Amino acid sequence: MNFKQTYLDNLAYAPVPLEVIKVIGEYYSEHIGLAGSFHQWGRWNKSAMEHFIESIEEPLGCAGIDCAFTLGIKLPKIRKGKTLVSPFEQPDIMRAIVEYERDFINIPLSDWIVDVKWIKKQLEKKDVGLVVISAADRVTGAIQPIERIAAICNKFDVPFFVDFSTLIGRRRFSVKEYGIRYGYICGRSFGAPCDLIIGNEPDLTFPLPLAAGFSKAIMLLYDTIDETISYLEELTKYFQDTIQLHLPHLIFHGGDNKISGVLAIAFEDVPRESMILALDMQGVAIRSGDSLAKPIESLIAAEVPERIAESTLIFAFWHTNNREEIDYVLRVLPPIVDRIRFETDSPKFNA
Repeated sequence: MNFKQTYLDNLAYAPVPLEVIKVIGEYYSEHIGLAGSFHQWGRWNKSAMEHFIESIEEPLGCAGIDCAFTLGIKLPKIRKGKTLVSPFEQPDIMRAIVEYERDFINIPLSDWIVDVKWIKKQLEKKDVGLVVISAADRVTGAIQPIERIAAICNKFDVPFFVDFSTLIGRRRFSVKEYGIRYGYICGRSFGAPCDLIIGNEPDLTFPLPLAAGFSKAIMLLYDTIDETISYLEELTKYFQDTIQLHLPHLIFHGGDNKISGVLAIAFEDVPRESMILALDMQGVAIRSGDSLAKPIESLIAAEVPERIAESTLIFAFWHTNNREEIDYVLRVLPPIVDRIRFETDSPKFNA
């Protein structure tokens, strides 16, 4: 068996296309001048920044909604009140909530979907200042009913902040049709050099090369979006179907309505720390979750038994992966699982 480096942690950090790197370099070296300055360089760069913002409107369906390039998350300015948050939000969002000194409550789930009726009851109490939910969670890929939640939040005039990062390149969507006023897209999740905040006025002082890189990454992705989605669906189904032929006692998290390219699989009786380290030694990178030595906290919050959560691995595919890489993982992973089950005298070991 040949050693083959295989990267399957793309939601945390997807590879940056060479075309994006080239555009960033060109703008750093050739297009100097602070956007908005009185001289011609400043006026040109101001027009360029406006162009980059306009270039994302059609792919993301956010025409008429203020958007700003940024580094990191900026929550909307909100009135006092508690924050309702799904248990699957990424650490950056949770840190932003804490930094804003917001009291937060995890929204309960039912079959991996946030409880919309519970959210409505909380909003009726008039003490909620913000609702934060990912359109599709970064752990299982389960798609949330954000259009319904947006309608309820708009009815009670409560800001609704949606993380769209996981949907990028994995499903078509329209911010405007969802009725969303505030949102976030993490550039790292699809190979862009910066992030996007939906609902903030454009920042003309933001580095133009990074804005150019974000715009280029979006355009590259959406030029072939249907083919990309289809490819990820095929790759995900192939991995899911084939791994079950090699190993028994697997649990797939997230229910039926999920995006492609994300699989959270529990390998019963096998500690995730052991699997992650063994895979890493074979050149396979997968998401470690919140901590290598602890169960994935969001699964615990979703009432997944701890023994299942601590045996769960998260695979995040991208269009840069190929069938050869998937076959390699399917060769090295089953012997790792079998060996650990055998050495721990697990009843799940399949002799």
